[in-house]
Amino acid sequence: MNKIDHILINVKNLEKAIAEFQELGFCVHKGNNKKNCHHAMIYFKDGSFLELIDQNKFPSIFKFLAKKGILNCFGILFRRFTHYSLSKEQFLDFAIFTENIDALYRTSNNKSVSKLMCMKRKNHLNNLIQWKLFAFRDLNLPFVISEYTPTRLPQKNADQHNNEVLGISQIDIDSLNPEIYCKNFDTHFNTKSLHNKIQIGNTIIKVTPSKKHQIAAIKLYSNRIDDKIIKDLEPYNITLVN
Repeated sequence: MNKIDHILINVKNLEKAIAEFQELGFCVHKGNNKKNCHHAMIYFKDGSFLELIDQNKFPSIFKFLAKKGILNCFGILFRRFTHYSLSKEQFLDFAIFTENIDALYRTSNNKSVSKLMCMKRKNHLNNLIQWKLFAFRDLNLPFVISEYTPTRLPQKNADQHNNEVLGISQIDIDSLNPEIYCKNFDTHFNTKSLHNKIQIGNTIIKVTPSKKHQIAAIKLYSNRIDDKIIKDLEPYNITLVN
């Protein structure tokens, strides 16, 4: 089974963004307990999450190498890191979860994908988590990720929010050619798009013609629709739906 794993969101100031999302009733967890931590997560009941990323906290040498185009020389995955480091877009990327990443990688294993990488980090509680991922050469396609071991949630109830948001309902994507994008997506993830809409897990990916490829907006489904929360989420291009 494939489904949406997470969406990467560029924020100008991580601490400010964390405070804003907490004020809106989200439970937010930093990625680690280091002083220069650059990311934080908002986990949902459907297994997906949002990852807030502050580029200003990337190591200066990392951004220097990105600007010079040197990171691109290290392979497909580092081309994405370059994009993250230099992009001004709010939504940087998104990932697809697959139950058997080794099998999906074998069917995709050619010059169009990166190596299958084994990743690890310590969360804010200093517990080690590990996972696998790989990425496509086509930056417009999402990257692929496995389950996190021993668990993705840093603590019990991490996916419970006072605003009762449960998961990611829809991702709106602007594309130069929606038909080609949907066809490529269907080929890699065994989906069946219809009228430029892709159903993957419980999430709809809606693809619209545009002069630039980007993730334009997302919708989160919630048991409770609060007008104030909806208004305050507008600058992030995030809306709530039942």
